[in-house]
Amino acid sequence: MNLAIGKAERYVAEPPHRNPNDDSFDIQVTGAQLGSDWMRQLRLYWIEHRRYPQEAVINGDEGTVVVRFDVDRLGHVSHYEQLQTSGSRPLDLVTRATFANAQLPPFPYNTPENTATLTLSVTYSLIR
Repeated sequence: MNLAIGKAERYVAEPPHRNPNDDSFDIQVTGAQLGSDWMRQLRLYWIEHRRYPQEAVINGDEGTVVVRFDVDRLGHVSHYEQLQTSGSRPLDLVTRATFANAQLPPFPYNTPENTATLTLSVTYSLIR
């Protein structure tokens, strides 16, 4: 099974360097320049907390969930909203459980902004 944040990260060890305001990417950060180190920490958070619900595996559920939420400089998540469903309730719920009210890494000390808005595409696919 494959659990990836964004299509571009599906098979790479490190997230690619990105312009966080570029609309062509599956992870978008607006409101703050958090840098590639913070993006790596976000990926590590995902790797540590991701899971594929057993119900979704049994049903063969796959899909992409798109979510948006705010993060403050201490890494607290607020204002979580789902922008696109995967078509699978278990996948949508596990994404919510992973990010809504989460404690993400704090911003780098030299980030002047107090909040950022993240938009993530989380792709769930079963490897057969």
